[in-house]
Amino acid sequence: IMQLGIFSIAFAIVNYKEKGIMKRLFAAPLKSTDFILSQVFTRLIISVIQISILIAVARIFFDLKIIGNYLILLVLVIMGSVLFLCFGFALGGFAKTQDAAAAIANIFVFPQMFLGNVFFPLESMPVWLQKIVVYLPLNYLADGIRQVATQAATWSSLQKDFIGLIIFVIL
Repeated sequence: IMQLGIFSIAFAIVNYKEKGIMKRLFAAPLKSTDFILSQVFTRLIISVIQISILIAVARIFFDLKIIGNYLILLVLVIMGSVLFLCFGFALGGFAKTQDAAAAIANIFVFPQMFLGNVFFPLESMPVWLQKIVVYLPLNYLADGIRQVATQAATWSSLQKDFIGLIIFVIL
């Protein structure tokens, strides 16, 4: 979810800027909100399809059992996708070349992957690092998805994760 959101949109925006497509798009009678919404909805659909395929493959071949509510899971996937698309737009707007976009995106993505409660559990980290990691955007998404899949978390028990995701989307 994070990589699709950040890398796909950041590279697309930088590519459009490098080729002069952005200037031509905004010279056309196209509203900037229409352009942004089309990019967001396209990638949201891809993200939901991608996650659905991953879950289906995991259920068929690896006997995955998600004990929680699929609607809550879908909402988390959509919120996480929107969150990381926002970061992708910001990085794509900041970077001047695709090489710069890759470097900037990796500076953001790699710490998230290793410290965002995905590969390593929060409890295995030093206490001083845990106090920082709990505020990473990916932590809210990973924690919410994990709780839905393994503990049948409810809307109310995920309140902290939803609030964290919403705050980062707003930022």
